[in-house]
Amino acid sequence: MSKDASTVREDDEEVCLKFIFANLDGTTLTSSFPSSAPISAVKASLIESWPFPPTAPPPDRLRLISMGRPLQPDSSAVGSFNLPKFEGVGTPVNCSVRPEGVKGQEVKQKQQ
Repeated sequence: MSKDASTVREDDEEVCLKFIFANLDGTTLTSSFPSSAPISAVKASLIESWPFPPTAPPPDRLRLISMGRPLQPDSSAVGSFNLPKFEGVGTPVNCSVRPEGVKGQEVKQKQQ
């Protein structure tokens, strides 16, 4: 991710995230972000590097979950989640894509 002066402080600590895709076995993508980067910037970076052709989903359908907690809202900084650090491998983040036309609350209601 490029460091935009408007969102990154000089003393920002890097957070290494290892994205795990539930859709395909063994597919991962590892990236580092400043701790002050908003989740929306993490999603934008992930979409730019999307490993599944032909196209990536829009950011509002992409859901990121780490250590059982959703990384939301999109305006929150990565560092605000106090994610554990795993030396050399990155903090695991599960990526899932909501079905088109379904909002988060609808998914919960259908599962109950």
